Amino acid sequence: MKKGLLIVLLLASSTCKAIPFYSSKVVYVKANDPQLSFVTASPIKITQYKEKTDDNVKTFTLDPNQHAQQYLGVGSSFEEASDWNLYASKKTGKFEEIFKKLFSNGEQDFNWNLMRVTFGTSDYTPRATQDHNDPTLYHVDPNGQPYYYSYADNGVHTLNVGPDQLEFKKIDCIKEAMRVKKYSHEESLLLFASAWSPPAYMKIDDALNISTPIVHGLIGGLLNPILVDALAHYYYQTLLAYHKLGINFYSMSELNEPCVGRATTVNYPNACIPSEDTKSLLHFIKEKLTKYNQKLSRTPINTKIWVND
Repeated sequence: MKKGLLIVLLLASSTCKAIPFYSSKVVYVKANDPQLSFVTASPIKITQYKEKTDDNVKTFTLDPNQHAQQYLGVGSSFEEASDWNLYASKKTGKFEEIFKKLFSNGEQDFNWNLMRVTFGTSDYTPRATQDHNDPTLYHVDPNGQPYYYSYADNGVHTLNVGPDQLEFKKIDCIKEAMRVKKYSHEESLLLFASAWSPPAYMKIDDALNISTPIVHGLIGGLLNPILVDALAHYYYQTLLAYHKLGINFYSMSELNEPCVGRATTVNYPNACIPSEDTKSLLHFIKEKLTKYNQKLSRTPINTKIWVND
């Protein structure tokens, strides 16, 4: 855990801009007490040093004064486990403070500017139960199975991003991050989206992957080649649903870890989209967005498409 935090902090402090090298950061960790969400840990000290090396040791020296290749941003992801924990911090009055630490550009802040948003479920999805004392909050059921879901369980029901809004407060967390970025400085928050799996009804069994049959409808399987356009429409409708909520995406990928189930046994939502179907999928998405943007009365949706996520 400390190594992971240290790497994030170093990256957050060293960018292609002229930013001072900070000596410490305030760190928040998950509390052991289930009634709490986050607690403050001791600051991690970051120092510049060089270490003697031998053939068996590799040393990485970070010099913030040397500029090299630029990168788009640094951040994390809005998925259900994080969203639930972040929103639960309202009980302790830490919600706004935590978001300020993560997204502001002060000397003791992380200044995150790039965040991933999951379309439907990810593998970090708990089962949520409503808090009877406070209907606006939900608790994770420790004995429940993961609450895997998509935005469209079949081809009949209207697409609904409701689970993110109701159970896990994803929309609230995204909008709070956007608010902090807007009022802290001129840089905007960049969002990119990924689905872990197409809706279950769009998939068929993948004969090349007998180790991971379709479980819960979202684990394993292959995109049905006759439903490529249906998946493009699902992505288009999802982008539009967030757009109507005031949330726009800088980019999206065709799928998180496409075909990972063919390489190893996984027990979380995944699917495979062959390369030819991926080309068709990207074409259909572009076609739908172009048609939408042709109406001058609309605010355009200019989402980029990334592949091989």
